[in-house]
Amino acid sequence: MRFTACSRLAMYGNINNTNDTRRAGSKGEWTPSNLPNGVQTNRTAGAEYFYENRNKTFEWTSDVTVTDLDNHTVTNTSSESFLPLDHFYTQSRSDGNHSFTSLQSNHNFKVQKKAHQNGGVSVYYYKSRYHSLSRYGGFNNDPYDYVVKGKVLDTLFMPGNNKLLQIARYRRAEQYLMKSDYWSVSAPYSLWISPFRNKGRFDTFTFDIYGSYDKYNYHAYDTYDLEYFNTQAVDDYRNRYYEKPASHYNYYAKAAYRTMFGAWQPNVSYCYTQDYRSGSNDLYRLDRLEGWGKDGKNDFATLPSTSTELQEALDVQNSTHTERWKRTHDLAFGLACQFKNRSRTHLSFGVPIKIELEHLLYNRDARHYDVCRSKPMVNFNGRLQHNVFFKGGAINFKLYYDLSQQQADLLKTIEVVDNSNPLYIQHGNASLQTAVVHKLTLDALVRTGDLPLCNVKMSYLRTHNALGTERTFVPVTGGYIVRPVNVNGNWGTDGSVAITRNVGKKKLFTLSNTASYTFNHSVDMANIDGATDNALSVFKNLYLHEQLSLDYSKNGWNIGAKARASYSHLAGNRADFNTINAWDYNYGITARIPIPGGIGLSTDFTIFSRRGYDDPSLNSDDVVWNMRLERSVLNGNLTFAVDGFDILHNLSKVTRTVNAQGRIESYSNVLPSYFMAHVIYKLNIQPKKKK
Repeated sequence: MRFTACSRLAMYGNINNTNDTRRAGSKGEWTPSNLPNGVQTNRTAGAEYFYENRNKTFEWTSDVTVTDLDNHTVTNTSSESFLPLDHFYTQSRSDGNHSFTSLQSNHNFKVQKKAHQNGGVSVYYYKSRYHSLSRYGGFNNDPYDYVVKGKVLDTLFMPGNNKLLQIARYRRAEQYLMKSDYWSVSAPYSLWISPFRNKGRFDTFTFDIYGSYDKYNYHAYDTYDLEYFNTQAVDDYRNRYYEKPASHYNYYAKAAYRTMFGAWQPNVSYCYTQDYRSGSNDLYRLDRLEGWGKDGKNDFATLPSTSTELQEALDVQNSTHTERWKRTHDLAFGLACQFKNRSRTHLSFGVPIKIELEHLLYNRDARHYDVCRSKPMVNFNGRLQHNVFFKGGAINFKLYYDLSQQQADLLKTIEVVDNSNPLYIQHGNASLQTAVVHKLTLDALVRTGDLPLCNVKMSYLRTHNALGTERTFVPVTGGYIVRPVNVNGNWGTDGSVAITRNVGKKKLFTLSNTASYTFNHSVDMANIDGATDNALSVFKNLYLHEQLSLDYSKNGWNIGAKARASYSHLAGNRADFNTINAWDYNYGITARIPIPGGIGLSTDFTIFSRRGYDDPSLNSDDVVWNMRLERSVLNGNLTFAVDGFDILHNLSKVTRTVNAQGRIESYSNVLPSYFMAHVIYKLNIQPKKKK
């Protein structure tokens, strides 16, 4: 980095295989980043230039970043579908390698004078390549009752007959290769003026203009090998090639006006937006050509030598071309009031009116669809803020209410059938209605002096005509026929209480506690093909979370204890449904201790536990231990350090999703444990003093 009185120039690089995607900040610091899935090698380089004039009325920032990533991710998934009078179980494993190269450059300016302006230009480009091998299995009964943990798919794909095949509906193997590239350019601009401020009036005018254009190319190959068991369905093999070019532009212009009459602040705004998308999705069934079938002589991810032969393999029913325009008029009226009382009460509300004009041209299965939709939607939002003061502190109350309408994707309203995946056949629905969403939020913050003591939040959300998915299970194949539908009865509520305070006579201890809950009342449609009774499935999911920590700090010593626990409870309205209860909890200590010789010891010791998972391998206790030893010399400019990451080799990444359709348990590979030595030298060269 190089600094002057008015400018800053920075260049940085980061090359590692430890999932570290950090970049340098404006002062040279390297802020932590979230760890991605899998094991990743990262190569990043960039530069940034910043200029500010001496009057601080003009700023210019330019930056460029080049990134190259290689990621290897292995994901194992176990799922259970909740069906009327039946359950269906699936297992999958995917092993994928992803390479990704990108270039991004941003150029922005800001003018702070009588008229405030800011704008810029951003350019982005990437190319991507992904290759994966996947295996899937579908079962009539829980496979963990027949096979030891972690061996379901290995056993299912073993040659010959075994007991797992007696409950299997199908097994499927896939190989997939994708190549894509994308580029975009965007340019925002904003103008803010208050021309009568010197006359004591606070009329404010704002103008915003934005435009963007992007283009995308996608090519992919896959082989799909599906074998059925215990059914009359016919095995299915597919060798496919996909082409999906697409382009898109978007622009909008917005004008807004705000004024003040005493305590009242009325405002009005208008925005016009146009969005255009054009794209093709061509699917070629190469297996229909001689030599490209299951035992064909042609290699994977190769194409016929002539375009004529390739066109003979076009899957007309599942190839599409789409053009869609969306023109939106947004007109909003608002009013705010700051009451001149001791409580500093603030009230505001807005009435946004939206008119969407949509036009869709859609070609599929040699048929042409020309669909238009126009509908005005009136929304509402309101906010009330009130303060209650007491000796040494205050309570700040905030109450929000939002009413919004959401239209279904116009493409989902076309009555077409997509059977490109024989186990997941999709239908459209021309009868979809507009969803209406109500949201109410309460936020209360208790302060003592300038420090937050307690924060309480609660919210309630209800959706009328919510967009859901009707899933019809096909017993013969073990697959599904899905169709978008409107359902009623979806609502949820959540809340949290956060408390932070210093305790003890000398205030050396800091106690933090956060308790939260989430409750969802979910409604969906799950049917069985051929059944006459298609009742709604209703599930109630309660999620509780508790996080507690106690930290001690004195004379360079920092010791903390932590505990986290979460509990999921799912109950259904069907007699055949077994209530689900699952626990995730962890507890441990953190410490930073100075030891003789000027050496600092930092450590984190945590025990992760899980209970109630359907996959027995996830019901475990894992001990994760990280540690660092470091010593600084030369006034802190030279640091030697040794890191131990996941010393006991137990780190894992597990996610769980439960809703009205079923539950999904997934776990993927993470960065393996390692030891690393660091030598860190900080060099700062100060300018020579002028005589």
